[in-house]
Amino acid sequence: IIEDCEKCKKNMRCDAKYPIICDNCLHEVLKIEFDNWTSGDSLIDELIRKAQLSLPYNRYPEWIPCDSFTEIQYIKGEFGVVISAKWSQGAKRMQSYGNRRHHTRSGPCKIILKKFMKQSLSTEMPLYCCLYGITQNISTSEYLLVDSTSPCDICLRKMLKSEFSNWSSGNLLIDEFIKKAQLSLPYNRHPEWIPYDSFTKIKYIKRDEFGAEWNQGARRTQSSNNEHYYIRSGPRVVVLKKLKDINQLSMIEIRCQDSLY
Repeated sequence: IIEDCEKCKKNMRCDAKYPIICDNCLHEVLKIEFDNWTSGDSLIDELIRKAQLSLPYNRYPEWIPCDSFTEIQYIKGEFGVVISAKWSQGAKRMQSYGNRRHHTRSGPCKIILKKFMKQSLSTEMPLYCCLYGITQNISTSEYLLVDSTSPCDICLRKMLKSEFSNWSSGNLLIDEFIKKAQLSLPYNRHPEWIPYDSFTKIKYIKRDEFGAEWNQGARRTQSSNNEHYYIRSGPRVVVLKKLKDINQLSMIEIRCQDSLY
């Protein structure tokens, strides 16, 4: 039986048996399903349930059994080694037909599995736009985030921000400059703090300039089958230039220098 939703706009109709449903009715259906799944951890269960009852269809995370994934591969990415896999069911999608919305799945798609700390997830989960859900590695009992291979700018900036405490130039002005740039510029444009021991084969070029090989290499976005990964180029030759006046650092200078790493 299809009935009009009491809290919906006029002509918005919902049906618990079919994927045409408003957010209010969807949340009620999800609540009924709570007894049909568990992560095995009460905190994670509570986080997922709370998010499902407050976020729209294409934003809420879900519990995803590990047997939903195939073609598992380990990839050395920008933020360490990540796990790539194919998700058989696929991500949630929403199509609109006038005032009605059709909730579907994308079908098999590539995803990234990431390790995480439960303690940090309680406040951050609703902010991860690209988070599909949580799963568990049965072999190790580790819980993993199921994430998009193409993090949006918001999620990327959150990852960068979480790394701020893991590095320092030793100069507050330089630290602040780099952090501001990372939170405002695209992935392949923002500068980073690079430890000096990352460079080898350092040679004098001219006054205040040296050539060197950078072991880790520049940031790159690698595309494969419409999926994108943040990676490093690997060893490459760079130029080291002396920064004569720290006070001259500015966002204008960064934006004009595409080759500044």
